Amino acid sequence: MVYADANWNEAYDAASEEVILRHEALSADITVTIPSGSSLAGSDPYLMFNGSGYPRLKTGAFGGGTIEMSNTSPRSSSIIIDPAGRVRSCKTGLC
Repeated sequence: MVYADANWNEAYDAASEEVILRHEALSADITVTIPSGSSLAGSDPYLMFNGSGYPRLKTGAFGGGTIEMSNTSPRSSSIIIDPAGRVRSCKTGLC
């Protein structure tokens, strides 16, 4: 789900904030993992951008990193978010 955090409390408030994009759950044959060295890793992973478009953690630190997606075929892709907010994808292992 993508929403604009109008009150900057880092949580979705249904009564006051608009959902910009919502997507159904991924199919069961798709696996999403976050490598342990990524700043996106943690018990409750998330991806957040500040008002200037830079990826940030709730602490204010850099919030980019890598997200790996794979399915039952031997293919997998990595989504990489750099400090400037640029998002790119490549085949996992070839990035």
